[in-house]
Amino acid sequence: MTKHYKEKALLATENKIDSIKRDADFFKRNLNRFIVFGTLASFVAPNYGKDKPLYAELNVSYYDLVVFFVIVFASICFISYIIWKVQDRTRMRKLLKRKKELEEEIKGYE
Repeated sequence: MTKHYKEKALLATENKIDSIKRDADFFKRNLNRFIVFGTLASFVAPNYGKDKPLYAELNVSYYDLVVFFVIVFASICFISYIIWKVQDRTRMRKLLKRKKELEEEIKGYE
C-alpha cells in the first residue's frame, strides 16, 4: 500500500473510533425509556392470553406475574448491557491496535 492509502485507512480507523465513543453507553443514555417501556410492558403483558388473561390461565395473581415480567425484562436488559459493553471494548481495542500499526507504517514512509 502506498502512503496515501495508509493515511486514508488511518482516517477511516479514527472515524470508527470516534463513532464507537459516540455510540457507547446506549443503554445508559436511554435508561428512562427502558424503564418506562419495561414498566408498561410488565403491567400490560399479564392481561394477554388466548381465551382469557395470562394470569387466569396460569392460576397466579396478577401482581406476581407483573413482578415476574419485571424480573425477566431487567435480566434481559442487564445481559444486553454487559454484552454491548464487551463488544464495544473489543472493537475499540482492535481499532486502537490497527491505528497504532498504521501510524507506525506511515512513519516508515518518511
